[in-house]
Amino acid sequence: MQRIVPPPQRSVFVRAGAWAEDESLSELGIFGTFLRVGDKVLVNEEVGHLVRTKTSSSNEGGVAAGFAVLDSPLLSEPGEGLLPPQLEGSSRTAAAAASWGASGGVLA
Repeated sequence: MQRIVPPPQRSVFVRAGAWAEDESLSELGIFGTFLRVGDKVLVNEEVGHLVRTKTSSSNEGGVAAGFAVLDSPLLSEPGEGLLPPQLEGSSRTAAAAASWGASGGVLA
């Protein structure tokens, strides 16, 4: 198996009420259910997803250990009004909006 090396992206992270921008990596996991009896397939379907995001500088990836966060994907375009209120009017709003849109709206 070959490791997939995704390009890092700018994201907005929120921890303890404070936000910061950083380079991040996200992983998408798709869960499925497969059930068969003999040669007859009874169930073969996608049943859920999980997105895990961490800073690109971290070699760790554990959510429970605090190195990564679980997200919900939000697909958006810059300018759709989906920025969190604390970013509106900020001197970094343009950069945050660009990273927000480029990351598919990742806000962890």
